Amino acid sequence: MATDRFSVHQPFLDRAMPQFLGSPIDTTPPSLSTAHGDFHWANFCAPELRVFDWEGWGLAPTGYDAAVLHSHSLLVPSVAACARRELEDVLNTPEGRYAELAVITQLLHSTTHGDNLELAEPLRRRAEYLLGRPVPRRVK
Repeated sequence: MATDRFSVHQPFLDRAMPQFLGSPIDTTPPSLSTAHGDFHWANFCAPELRVFDWEGWGLAPTGYDAAVLHSHSLLVPSVAACARRELEDVLNTPEGRYAELAVITQLLHSTTHGDNLELAEPLRRRAEYLLGRPVPRRVK
């Protein structure tokens, strides 16, 4: 769906990606696609699949929703592995790699406000794997 709404704002990524992931880092997404914007487990229900919380939908790096779901799965390695396997056609691309780094940046930023604290270390490990280098542990 074509839109001028944004789920992810480039000025934030330009500032926050180097801050949370270190430098050098390319902050320019390979492409943008329409995304739910908050596609994690708490926004689904069953037994018939329903997706909630659509107020943040808009343009985001391609693969963003898959990256959000995978990142929110990192605390349960078996779930993260399953999510990664099911979403590998999206995540195992340059666009998916960038989307993961954008999501990791946003979630690490949220830790500075006291949110997602338990995810901080798994997110840093995932970023280090994707980047092939250490990422900052303390952010100013």
